[in-house]
Amino acid sequence: MKKDSVIPLIEKWELFLEIKKNNDLYEFAQWILDEREQGNQKTNKRIEIFVHNEEYLAANYINRLNKYVKSYVKPLFKDTMLNNSEDFALLSLISRMDRPTKREVCIANIMELSTGIDMIRRLIKLNYIKEEPHEVDGRSMRLTITEKGIKVLTIIYERLALLEQKVLADLTRNDKQELLRILEYLDTYHKKNILKFRFNND
Repeated sequence: MKKDSVIPLIEKWELFLEIKKNNDLYEFAQWILDEREQGNQKTNKRIEIFVHNEEYLAANYINRLNKYVKSYVKPLFKDTMLNNSEDFALLSLISRMDRPTKREVCIANIMELSTGIDMIRRLIKLNYIKEEPHEVDGRSMRLTITEKGIKVLTIIYERLALLEQKVLADLTRNDKQELLRILEYLDTYHKKNILKFRFNND
Protein backbone atom coordinates (compact mmCIF):
# COMPACT_ATOMS: atom_id res chain seq x y z
CA MET A 1 0.00 0.00 0.00
CA LYS A 2 1.44 3.33 -1.05
CA LYS A 3 1.94 5.79 1.81
CA ASP A 4 1.35 9.52 1.53
CA SER A 5 4.54 11.56 1.32
CA VAL A 6 5.57 13.51 4.44
CA ILE A 7 7.49 16.04 2.35
CA PRO A 8 4.59 18.57 2.11
CA LEU A 9 4.22 18.43 5.91
CA ILE A 10 7.93 19.02 6.39
CA GLU A 11 7.78 21.95 4.01
CA LYS A 12 4.89 23.38 6.04
CA TRP A 13 6.89 22.88 9.25
CA GLU A 14 9.86 24.72 7.80
CA LEU A 15 7.60 27.58 6.67
CA PHE A 16 6.03 27.71 10.14
CA LEU A 17 9.45 27.95 11.78
CA GLU A 18 10.46 30.72 9.41
CA ILE A 19 7.29 32.76 10.00
CA LYS A 20 6.52 32.12 13.65
CA LYS A 21 10.04 31.53 15.01
CA ASN A 22 8.44 28.87 17.18
CA ASN A 23 8.85 25.08 17.34
CA ASP A 24 5.74 24.30 19.40
CA LEU A 25 3.89 21.39 17.75
CA TYR A 26 0.49 22.41 19.13
CA GLU A 27 0.85 25.91 17.67
CA PHE A 28 1.99 24.34 14.40
CA ALA A 29 -1.16 22.20 14.27
CA GLN A 30 -3.36 25.24 14.98
CA TRP A 31 -1.51 27.21 12.29
CA ILE A 32 -2.23 24.47 9.75
CA LEU A 33 -5.93 24.49 10.70
CA ASP A 34 -6.12 28.27 10.53
CA GLU A 35 -4.45 28.29 7.11
CA ARG A 36 -6.93 25.73 5.79
CA GLU A 37 -9.85 27.72 7.20
CA GLN A 38 -8.61 30.87 5.51
CA GLY A 39 -8.37 28.99 2.22
CA ASN A 40 -11.93 27.75 2.63
CA GLN A 41 -13.14 31.25 3.40
CA LYS A 42 -11.50 32.60 0.23
CA THR A 43 -13.08 29.83 -1.83
CA ASN A 44 -16.48 30.44 -0.26
CA LYS A 45 -16.14 34.17 -0.91
CA ARG A 46 -15.39 33.54 -4.59
CA ILE A 47 -18.41 31.22 -4.84
CA GLU A 48 -20.58 33.78 -3.04
CA ILE A 49 -19.55 36.51 -5.49
CA PHE A 50 -20.16 34.23 -8.48
CA VAL A 51 -23.63 33.03 -7.47
CA HIS A 52 -24.75 36.63 -7.02
CA ASN A 53 -23.42 37.61 -10.43
CA GLU A 54 -26.23 38.89 -12.68
CA GLU A 55 -25.14 36.80 -15.68
CA TYR A 56 -25.13 33.61 -13.59
CA LEU A 57 -28.46 34.41 -11.95
CA ALA A 58 -30.15 35.12 -15.27
CA ALA A 59 -28.83 31.91 -16.84
CA ASN A 60 -29.81 29.90 -13.77
CA TYR A 61 -33.37 31.26 -13.68
CA ILE A 62 -33.87 30.72 -17.42
CA ASN A 63 -32.59 27.16 -17.09
CA ARG A 64 -34.96 26.47 -14.18
CA LEU A 65 -37.92 27.98 -16.05
CA ASN A 66 -37.14 25.69 -18.98
CA LYS A 67 -37.33 22.70 -16.62
CA TYR A 68 -40.64 23.89 -15.17
CA VAL A 69 -42.17 24.28 -18.64
CA LYS A 70 -40.98 20.83 -19.74
CA SER A 71 -42.53 19.33 -16.62
CA TYR A 72 -45.85 21.14 -17.21
CA VAL A 73 -46.20 20.13 -20.85
CA LYS A 74 -44.95 16.55 -20.64
CA PRO A 75 -48.44 15.06 -20.08
CA LEU A 76 -49.72 16.84 -23.20
CA PHE A 77 -47.84 14.45 -25.49
CA LYS A 78 -49.52 11.32 -24.19
CA ASP A 79 -50.80 9.11 -27.05
CA THR A 80 -49.27 11.41 -29.70
CA MET A 81 -46.04 9.48 -30.36
CA LEU A 82 -44.11 12.69 -29.76
CA ASN A 83 -41.30 12.18 -27.27
CA ASN A 84 -41.09 15.66 -25.79
CA SER A 85 -41.52 19.40 -26.27
CA GLU A 86 -38.64 19.43 -28.79
CA ASP A 87 -40.56 17.10 -31.12
CA PHE A 88 -43.64 19.28 -30.76
CA ALA A 89 -41.69 22.50 -31.38
CA LEU A 90 -40.15 21.02 -34.53
CA LEU A 91 -43.49 19.82 -35.91
CA SER A 92 -45.14 23.14 -35.09
CA LEU A 93 -42.30 25.04 -36.77
CA ILE A 94 -42.55 23.00 -39.98
CA SER A 95 -46.30 23.65 -40.08
CA ARG A 96 -45.66 27.41 -40.00
CA MET A 97 -42.80 27.50 -42.52
CA ASP A 98 -43.20 27.53 -46.29
CA ARG A 99 -42.05 24.06 -47.39
CA PRO A 100 -38.60 24.32 -45.76
CA THR A 101 -35.62 22.06 -46.28
CA LYS A 102 -34.20 20.06 -43.36
CA ARG A 103 -31.33 22.49 -43.06
CA GLU A 104 -33.66 25.49 -42.98
CA VAL A 105 -35.70 23.88 -40.21
CA CYS A 106 -32.59 23.16 -38.13
CA ILE A 107 -31.32 26.73 -38.55
CA ALA A 108 -34.72 28.23 -37.68
CA ASN A 109 -34.94 26.03 -34.58
CA ILE A 110 -31.28 26.61 -33.55
CA MET A 111 -30.47 22.89 -33.62
CA GLU A 112 -27.39 20.86 -34.44
CA LEU A 113 -27.91 19.60 -37.99
CA SER A 114 -27.32 15.95 -37.10
CA THR A 115 -29.76 16.07 -34.16
CA GLY A 116 -32.40 17.97 -36.11
CA ILE A 117 -32.21 15.65 -39.12
CA ASP A 118 -32.62 12.58 -36.90
CA MET A 119 -35.72 14.12 -35.32
CA ILE A 120 -37.13 15.06 -38.75
CA ARG A 121 -36.61 11.52 -40.01
CA ARG A 122 -38.57 10.20 -37.05
CA LEU A 123 -41.45 12.59 -37.77
CA ILE A 124 -41.42 11.38 -41.40
CA LYS A 125 -41.65 7.76 -40.22
CA LEU A 126 -44.62 8.71 -38.06
CA ASN A 127 -46.21 10.25 -41.19
CA TYR A 128 -46.51 13.61 -39.42
CA ILE A 129 -44.51 15.31 -42.16
CA LYS A 130 -43.57 14.33 -45.70
CA GLU A 131 -40.77 15.07 -48.14
CA GLU A 132 -41.25 16.53 -51.59
CA PRO A 133 -38.63 17.09 -54.32
CA HIS A 134 -36.99 20.50 -54.34
CA GLU A 135 -37.92 22.33 -57.54
CA VAL A 136 -34.41 23.76 -58.00
CA ASP A 137 -31.89 21.77 -55.95
CA GLY A 138 -32.12 18.11 -56.84
CA ARG A 139 -30.07 17.17 -53.77
CA SER A 140 -32.59 18.67 -51.34
CA MET A 141 -36.10 17.81 -50.29
CA ARG A 142 -38.79 20.14 -49.02
CA LEU A 143 -40.88 19.33 -45.95
CA THR A 144 -44.61 19.77 -45.44
CA ILE A 145 -46.88 18.72 -42.60
CA THR A 146 -49.41 15.96 -43.30
CA GLU A 147 -53.07 15.73 -42.29
CA LYS A 148 -52.00 13.35 -39.55
CA GLY A 149 -49.45 15.86 -38.33
CA ILE A 150 -52.02 18.66 -38.31
CA LYS A 151 -54.38 16.47 -36.28
CA VAL A 152 -51.69 15.81 -33.66
CA LEU A 153 -50.80 19.50 -33.44
CA THR A 154 -54.48 20.40 -33.01
CA ILE A 155 -54.83 17.95 -30.12
CA ILE A 156 -51.77 19.39 -28.35
CA TYR A 157 -52.85 23.01 -28.91
CA GLU A 158 -56.23 22.19 -27.37
CA ARG A 159 -54.54 20.59 -24.37
CA LEU A 160 -52.25 23.60 -24.03
CA ALA A 161 -55.27 25.89 -23.83
CA LEU A 162 -56.58 23.86 -20.89
CA LEU A 163 -53.25 23.74 -19.05
CA GLU A 164 -53.69 25.08 -15.52
CA GLN A 165 -50.06 26.09 -14.97
CA LYS A 166 -49.31 29.31 -16.84
CA VAL A 167 -45.71 30.02 -17.77
CA LEU A 168 -46.13 33.73 -17.05
CA ALA A 169 -47.92 33.01 -13.76
CA ASP A 170 -49.93 35.98 -12.46
CA LEU A 171 -47.89 38.77 -14.06
CA THR A 172 -49.84 41.84 -15.08
CA ARG A 173 -50.38 42.56 -18.76
CA ASN A 174 -47.73 45.27 -18.69
CA ASP A 175 -45.23 42.96 -16.96
CA LYS A 176 -45.90 40.24 -19.54
CA GLN A 177 -45.34 42.64 -22.43
CA GLU A 178 -42.12 43.93 -20.86
CA LEU A 179 -40.85 40.40 -20.24
CA LEU A 180 -41.66 39.36 -23.80
CA ARG A 181 -39.86 42.44 -25.12
CA ILE A 182 -36.72 41.53 -23.16
CA LEU A 183 -36.88 37.86 -24.14
CA GLU A 184 -37.31 38.78 -27.81
CA TYR A 185 -34.28 41.06 -27.60
CA LEU A 186 -32.15 38.33 -25.97
CA ASP A 187 -33.33 35.75 -28.50
CA THR A 188 -32.36 38.01 -31.41
CA TYR A 189 -29.01 38.88 -29.84
CA HIS A 190 -27.98 35.27 -29.15
CA LYS A 191 -29.40 33.87 -32.37
CA LYS A 192 -26.95 35.98 -34.38
CA ASN A 193 -24.02 34.54 -32.43
CA ILE A 194 -25.21 30.95 -32.63
CA LEU A 195 -25.97 31.11 -36.34
CA LYS A 196 -22.56 32.64 -37.05
CA PHE A 197 -20.58 30.01 -35.15
CA ARG A 198 -22.72 26.92 -35.66
CA PHE A 199 -23.88 27.12 -39.26
CA ASN A 200 -21.36 29.28 -41.14
CA ASN A 201 -19.08 26.35 -41.98
CA ASP A 202 -21.74 23.71 -42.57
